[in-house]
Amino acid sequence: MATPQPAPLDVRVGGGSDPLVFGLPVFVAGSLVLGFALVGWVAIPGGLGSVLPETTFAAGVGEFTTALWAIIVGQSMVAAIFGLFGVFWFSLFVLISGIFNDCVDLAVLFNLLAITLAAPLFFVLAGISVLCFCAIGLYAFLNVAWTSTGARRSFPPLGPPLLR
Repeated sequence: MATPQPAPLDVRVGGGSDPLVFGLPVFVAGSLVLGFALVGWVAIPGGLGSVLPETTFAAGVGEFTTALWAIIVGQSMVAAIFGLFGVFWFSLFVLISGIFNDCVDLAVLFNLLAITLAAPLFFVLAGISVLCFCAIGLYAFLNVAWTSTGARRSFPPLGPPLLR
């Protein structure tokens, strides 16, 4: 006589979860550090020399984790966007770590040429635009966090064009 076996548990991978809750704060954190470095609030070779490569690597890992999570849940567009951001953060990490370790001589020469050609103005403008995108990411994160905790309406209101 066979003994009854317990029924296997029904496991639902990624059941109803939202990868944006993790991906958007990672994007905001990485963008803040990059924006501060580009604006010049902290000198890149000095105090931020070790923080910028580590932050770009961590942001790349976080964005790829979000992309894989979105693939598991079935959100292909979210996976594509965060995968592209992950590639950006990892490529920036490789470039920056090569510059600080004198491994990539071409990148060092390019940066020296850019600095001598009055590129600091462009770095400041790029930093301001990165910080603006950081603010947009924080705004979107507030909306995702508000709705994921059970809010009936999205807050802050994103408006009909963004909710369609």
